[in-house]
Amino acid sequence: MKKHSPIEFRIPLVSIPVIALLLFGIVKNLRADEDFRIEDLANLSLYSKVIKKDNGDISTRRLTFCFEGVGITDIGNIRIAIRGFQFSGYSSGDLMLSSSNAGGGGGSTGAGNRKFTTKYKDGVTTCTWGGLYFSIKKGILYIYDQKFDIVSSKPKIILIGLDRKIESVTNISETATPKNTDSNLRKFLESIK
Repeated sequence: MKKHSPIEFRIPLVSIPVIALLLFGIVKNLRADEDFRIEDLANLSLYSKVIKKDNGDISTRRLTFCFEGVGITDIGNIRIAIRGFQFSGYSSGDLMLSSSNAGGGGGSTGAGNRKFTTKYKDGVTTCTWGGLYFSIKKGILYIYDQKFDIVSSKPKIILIGLDRKIESVTNISETATPKNTDSNLRKFLESIK
């Protein structure tokens, strides 16, 4: 029987096609991300609306989807975009941005990479999505060591890099913002299925 050196190893023939498929998937994902331009997201309508209620509560309808190989979630006036985070379909749900209610609640929508989980307690909403953990209190989004006004700021994109750190913060085009109508949203969601 032949002896092998400590650094030599064998790959069973069955696993070669599997490795090829995995590498193809990785290369395909990288190519999609290489084609991504922040300007494309800055010109894409923000599909989230801030809702101010008579009792002082502020909420939003959140939308999570994938565009050009970038995972996106729109929350109020903020779009969080994660490089190299792909999935199909979309998920949505209501999200509390500010409330005087001391109660609690939470839930999750979506599956796989588009799964978005929220918990609300004592005026703070905590969210988990795409390996990110962030919180919202009194209309302010806290992500890593930065904070962003979700309710009254100009619409912004927070681009998260492959290392899951904030890569850039960019304003969304003023001309893109008014397009968040229900009919435009339906057309857009049909196009990404």
